[in-house]
Amino acid sequence: MKYHILPTFLLCFLSLFFIVPSLYAGDQKHITVVILSYNNASYCEHNLSSVLGQRYENYQVLYIDDCSTDQTNERVVHYLAQHDAARRVTYVRNGERRGALVNHWYAVHQCVDEDIIVHLDGDDFFAHDRVLERINQEYQDPAVWLTYGSYCEYPSGKIGMARAIPEEIVRSNQWALYGWPHLYTTHLRTFYAWLFKQIKVEDLTMNGSFFPVACDVAFMTRMTEMAGAHARFIPDILYCYNVENPLCDFNTKFQEQMRCAQIIRSKKPYAPISKKMSPLAQSEMIADMVIFSYDRPMQLYALLESIEQYVSRGVGSIAVIYRTSNEQYEKGYQKVKDRFAQVIFHVQSSTNPHADFKRLTMQAVRAGTHSYILFAVDDMMVKDAVDFSDAIEWLEKTHAYGFYLRLGNHIDQCYTLNKAQEVPPLVDCGQNVCAWEFKPTIINDWNYPNTVDMTIYRKKEVIKVLDALPFVAPNSLESQWYGSALLLGMGLCYQQSKVINIPLNRVQDEINNRSMNVEPEYLLDLFMNGYRIDRAPLHAICNRSAHLPVELTFKKIETES
Repeated sequence: MKYHILPTFLLCFLSLFFIVPSLYAGDQKHITVVILSYNNASYCEHNLSSVLGQRYENYQVLYIDDCSTDQTNERVVHYLAQHDAARRVTYVRNGERRGALVNHWYAVHQCVDEDIIVHLDGDDFFAHDRVLERINQEYQDPAVWLTYGSYCEYPSGKIGMARAIPEEIVRSNQWALYGWPHLYTTHLRTFYAWLFKQIKVEDLTMNGSFFPVACDVAFMTRMTEMAGAHARFIPDILYCYNVENPLCDFNTKFQEQMRCAQIIRSKKPYAPISKKMSPLAQSEMIADMVIFSYDRPMQLYALLESIEQYVSRGVGSIAVIYRTSNEQYEKGYQKVKDRFAQVIFHVQSSTNPHADFKRLTMQAVRAGTHSYILFAVDDMMVKDAVDFSDAIEWLEKTHAYGFYLRLGNHIDQCYTLNKAQEVPPLVDCGQNVCAWEFKPTIINDWNYPNTVDMTIYRKKEVIKVLDALPFVAPNSLESQWYGSALLLGMGLCYQQSKVINIPLNRVQDEINNRSMNVEPEYLLDLFMNGYRIDRAPLHAICNRSAHLPVELTFKKIETES
């Protein structure tokens, strides 16, 4: 967010051009300068020359042209070619307007955690050729995670309002009593990429989109709260803020800036963190599965077969907790066990299945050695290629509550209630991933934060809640878990759902769910005679409801593969 500061005093800073080089002794840390630009044809060359003229070697530039309609693209391309800057500058031109904050979010997430990010607007300039040296000097101190500083206005040279955050604010984290981070953390803004990555995507968005203005307010507020005493004020003039540009948000969108800033300030402050947050290793992006089944060996077989076919990575242990009503169903489950030998099966008591359901469930959840969990019921199937590790990576990138594989932007019907449902505003996170915020106004399938229908959760959060609930079956588990939910931030889904429920029948008597009323005995007879569900017609089907009442076909198998 840019501020037009009233003139206060003039400061001579020519001495900054003659700083003694020895002040910058130490390792050259890697710096990434992120330049966000829109219709800056008049300023782009000055902007780039102020960066490429730096007396510093270990840096890269990520320049994002947000679909400019003037000559910005042509001038930037020409300038980079003239100055042989391909090795230094990565140039991205968006095919459509995306906005500063979403561009910044994508840019930082492309950087390694140890990169120092320097934020530079496309119409502004570095104040001199040793700006990056000065930044590097501050980051020689391992206690520094973020810096903010001083600027002058262009073209007048008037000095801005920069000042250090008072220590009492840092100690108390009570910003509302003293002011807010964006009142202090003015240009030049720099920070480690890993710190930015700790911001929840819900705190950068509203109404299904990233904040359209007040970009720096959104991310600097949250990072400064987290950094606490690790934030450093640089009094030197390092930045020239261009108030001449008529497209400046302050000149064109002041009221919208104030509105967005107020929303940002109304959010709960982050707690300070005491150490660097390390990224999740690829080997940790694995989810254990717990599947519930009752008198449905045919459907369970299809579910396990679909997982085997479509889930490429990220599946840990698979445990099945099942019950049967007679010996014939047990024989059916034995066929499933023979086919899927790697799956762990837990059978419930035939006389009092409710008595051991919670014990077996929590035992299965804890027995898996990975940090993520998803539950499934036996009438589900995976219908398209999906990567659990990718979903987990997105959970960590956005800090969302769960990844909902049964939802997508086409799920606008609720089968269980037999009615239409509105798809909530979806934030486009990139790479076919969407996010939405759980709110009282969100309805039906989109307002089920806790579900046993193939949603990936952080296991420690699940265990903490389920340990306290007296559930006795899958339906009571889900209903009690749902009842315990608060507003839990945001959920994630792919644009196209990856799993589907086929409600062939209802085998439980706790809840009168809708179903197609196919007799379980009929399905068991088919199964025992060598027939299996033909899943091919369901591949990548675009279902409008998470539960799809579709007529299935069956195929005869000769031998188990």
